[in-house]
Amino acid sequence: MKKTTLFALLFMVCCAGVFGQSKPNSVSSVGIDVAKNVPYLFFPTFFGGKNALVIEPTLQLTTLKPNRFINLTLGYTQIDQERGNNGRTVHFLKGFHAQVMHEIQSTDGQVFWAYGGMVAVGYGGGAIQIKGDFFPTYLAPLPAFSGAGAGLKIQAGIYAKVAKRWRLRSSINLGLNTFDYGSANPAYLPGAGPFWGLNARHFAQTAGLNLQVFYLTK
Repeated sequence: MKKTTLFALLFMVCCAGVFGQSKPNSVSSVGIDVAKNVPYLFFPTFFGGKNALVIEPTLQLTTLKPNRFINLTLGYTQIDQERGNNGRTVHFLKGFHAQVMHEIQSTDGQVFWAYGGMVAVGYGGGAIQIKGDFFPTYLAPLPAFSGAGAGLKIQAGIYAKVAKRWRLRSSINLGLNTFDYGSANPAYLPGAGPFWGLNARHFAQTAGLNLQVFYLTK
């Protein structure tokens, strides 16, 4: 929990830095991620999750400095994770996260990079599941869990105009995250994504892709 507290403090410092460098002025666009659920629909085994629902709307604010924006994201996640072969642990996770990013665009607005941080909370339950060939499946419930996490993130990507007021935003994300669910260790942090082969209570690096659709309000 000490790591999570440290990252939460770093997140607040990051927010102070973001708003200190570029004060928000007005709403520039609103967007939503359209790709976060795709891997779990088509490759649930590889990504270690199923029945996933990830919703991440983003509000992009202009600032008093040209080509600089502040992106505010509120997200909701629910996912079922399974680990092991015959005797497996199943976790049912739900969570929320808030993210603040400072975005710097090129003069033509087609290329950008951004930095910021996020905080998250999660809760859920689980079970030990043993499937038998000659006897019924054994299912033993695990205690409910809850916890919190935080992370720092950098992004880089491009914008592509698809209509007069519509743009696609694709980006590569790198993050350093930590979270603590107590004795449970579901390998997923809302806002950051899955962890492969890492204990969820330790620092972990994450990498991912985003594809968002933005509507320009002005």
